[in-house]
Amino acid sequence: MSQLNVSSDAILQSKVGIGTTSPDYTLDVKGVIRTRELKVDMEGADFVFEDDYKLRSLIEVEKFITNNKHLPDVVPAKEMQKNGINQSEMNQLLLRKIEELTPYMIELKKENAEMKKQITDFNNSNPINNDDKK
Repeated sequence: MSQLNVSSDAILQSKVGIGTTSPDYTLDVKGVIRTRELKVDMEGADFVFEDDYKLRSLIEVEKFITNNKHLPDVVPAKEMQKNGINQSEMNQLLLRKIEELTPYMIELKKENAEMKKQITDFNNSNPINNDDKK
């Protein structure tokens, strides 16, 4: 087995394999990579909050999940297991899905507050409930 010792910056003009003799990518590692930090280039998902963003209704999402057994825009688990994922694209997608949840939560909070107000108003105006308080 030969070793490569590099004591300064190195530029490699071919694919590098660690744990493999036939790398398919610029850096192909067959095994676990341990690192303290990994930086992935991303765009962000603030566009979800733009006025022209088409957020699916929860009914549409429910129908999609019922029919496909996974979230819209997310590849099925079997495909991920077979082909792997692009970490940058997956981070982007997960961030988008998290940000899409926020408008739903805000709407639910507003609906909940309105229902609480209606219950309070009903209890305050219902003579039967007022008699119980005496």
